[in-house]
Amino acid sequence: RQVDRINELLSSLSKFSSPSPIDKTNVDVESMIQEILRILNHRINEKSLEVKVSFNHPKDLHLALDAEQFQQAMYNIAMNAIDAMEDNGTLTISTEIKKEFRSDESEKPRRMSFFTISVQDTGHGIAEENLKHIFDPFYSPGERKTGLGLSLAHRIITEHGGNITVESEVNTGSLFTIWLPIDSTDKDKRNAA
Repeated sequence: RQVDRINELLSSLSKFSSPSPIDKTNVDVESMIQEILRILNHRINEKSLEVKVSFNHPKDLHLALDAEQFQQAMYNIAMNAIDAMEDNGTLTISTEIKKEFRSDESEKPRRMSFFTISVQDTGHGIAEENLKHIFDPFYSPGERKTGLGLSLAHRIITEHGGNITVESEVNTGSLFTIWLPIDSTDKDKRNAA
């Protein structure tokens, strides 16, 4: 058991300290999420978790992503949700297209479209004072974790031009939402063609 933990730590350290360059291809996110759930099926069954999946995006939508890295980010977020729950909890994963006003320092606010992936758990939640550290390297409120999974996921998502937000309530659960601007992924897709 201790050897597995050391191997997990070394693998996480390697991925965190030596990031691979982003190699984008057109990815079917729905298939990717189904594959992650298949990989995590043993842990899901072990904890008798209920899984709810809701795809609320056009079926033909593909995003320009580095499939391997983005799958790693999604795996880390889903695994974090599973680890946060006791037996018989509920894991909910959903996708949606959202429109919001966003801006940076040089622009006026403009309406942008985002592809969002939400991962929600019914776990123990994250205390408000810990939320600001949740994506910090080596930060982990859990005893058996390396503290690199969410940090690595955050880095991968931001390298894709996206963002990740978290909402949490102690003893209720957490909601992690990945925001990927559709405009930039569409532009990358056209440039790759």
